Amino acid sequence: MGTLRTVLVLVAGLILAGVALTGGILLLVVHLVQTSGPSRQALEALRENPQAVRQLGEPVRRGWWFTGQVRRNGDAGMARLTLPVEGSRASGRLRIDARREKGSWCFLQLELRAGAGAELDLLPAEAAPACREGLPGSGGPVI
Repeated sequence: MGTLRTVLVLVAGLILAGVALTGGILLLVVHLVQTSGPSRQALEALRENPQAVRQLGEPVRRGWWFTGQVRRNGDAGMARLTLPVEGSRASGRLRIDARREKGSWCFLQLELRAGAGAELDLLPAEAAPACREGLPGSGGPVI
């Protein structure tokens, strides 16, 4: 009877350790993406946009979960993310499409959809065309 009890305690301990390890890795990945350059810069642009702040209400906060991916290879990379955001009036989703070249992130798309409202483009008109230079078909370098 003592041996069975010891085995059960060991199995339960291994299961708990596995759950804790998996949870820890998940939290680390979420933290790394949320504090990544494109995520941080996009949230900054959102908070600096008066129309977005009016729609969401202050303070504007990032939600916990996200969908998408961030890839980096040295000074190059790409990010396609959707982040939940919320304020005192509404919540919404921040869509990010960015690329990294020579160590700097450049946004191809940065849009807010708050509640049932229309999408709000947070990029200055001149930002996206400048960022698109170098994409396939443009004649410039491709990362």
